[in-house]
Amino acid sequence: MKRKIIGLATDGTQLVYEEGKVKFYDPETKREIYNTHTVPMEDAVAFTTNKDLGVKHDSGKLKLNLISEPMISGLGEVLTFGTNKYSENSWQEVPNAVERYKAALLRHYTAWIGGEELDVESKLHHLKHVLCNAAFLVHLIKKKDE
Repeated sequence: MKRKIIGLATDGTQLVYEEGKVKFYDPETKREIYNTHTVPMEDAVAFTTNKDLGVKHDSGKLKLNLISEPMISGLGEVLTFGTNKYSENSWQEVPNAVERYKAALLRHYTAWIGGEELDVESKLHHLKHVLCNAAFLVHLIKKKDE
């Protein structure tokens, strides 16, 4: 994609759109000073032309606001139950944790598939336990990979 100058700062710095990014160039040295995360061209144009509106460059960032309240509270309910039964964050110290949480996830999932809505012990929906065990696995696998 060709470089397109979309703005000019008072100090002469060029604001350009290139390769899906808004970039700042020093015209004297012809060197890039800074670039943003990838943004659509319409966001780049809004950045320079829409002076009356606020600008928020959040293209390409996680949309954590898409995690619904029932997802968050369901996870919180299972974590609270576990904290009361064991202790806070003790799940992180379980030996052979990945295999054990994988097995727990599958037990809750198969119970739900078999028609059982609520876990007998916690009285919470099996899918909330599935969600929690999946979250544990994501955390543990990332930690192991680091």
